[in-house]
Amino acid sequence: MYTPSPCVFNQYQMACRLNSSETTFKVKLPKLVAAGFPQYDELLGGWSVPAVERWIELRAGLGGTNENILDSEIMEAINGR
Repeated sequence: MYTPSPCVFNQYQMACRLNSSETTFKVKLPKLVAAGFPQYDELLGGWSVPAVERWIELRAGLGGTNENILDSEIMEAINGR
């Protein structure tokens, strides 16, 4: 049986992805959001996995200058800014 990879992570999954406990993730979440971490999506009930992965890549300095500008615009759209 085919089991697709999730495209949205709940709090537990997101904490695990960030190598953190749920408690630590909750405490760090305001700082993460202030640093551009994607917002929780109420409709989907979690965080977009592709958006979070891209945020991690950008923080690591991956991607070119033009790509970063485009990604900044994408992140603003995702975060509703």
